Amino acid sequence: MNRLSYMLRDLSRKKKILVLVSTDCLIAFFCWLVFGPPLTFLIASEFSNSLYSLIFSNFQSFIIPFALTFLYFYFSGFYRSLMKFFDSKDSIFRALIGAFIFGFSWGVAYLYQYELIRIDFLTTVALQSLLLGAVFYAFLQISRDIARLIIYPT
Repeated sequence: MNRLSYMLRDLSRKKKILVLVSTDCLIAFFCWLVFGPPLTFLIASEFSNSLYSLIFSNFQSFIIPFALTFLYFYFSGFYRSLMKFFDSKDSIFRALIGAFIFGFSWGVAYLYQYELIRIDFLTTVALQSLLLGAVFYAFLQISRDIARLIIYPT
């Protein structure tokens, strides 16, 4: 654990930011995978479809929301604070807004592929967007707190 801590501490600022962005991307991907279309369609099709084909056929509904979220995080200064000085209370609103940008832009990107939308389907997608944003927010905050504990244990 100490070895990992020293290795991460010795990275340049740009590499640390790259690690943070990569971690955020992985967290967003796994949240999208579980709470977005891939796993939902896999279960709905009673596992007759391949998970890989579902990921690739819906990948646009991940890339667009994550790109918007990344841009918001970048321009709002979410990646500027060093992990050493990171306090989840200070970044709560930035992370919350970014997470809901991810969730609700996923909902818009997902609904955009349909010409006609039923009201009950719209409600389902809105709730799913809210859940996706909330889960993404929770994992963002947890990952930052765990990283701070690993890198700076005292």
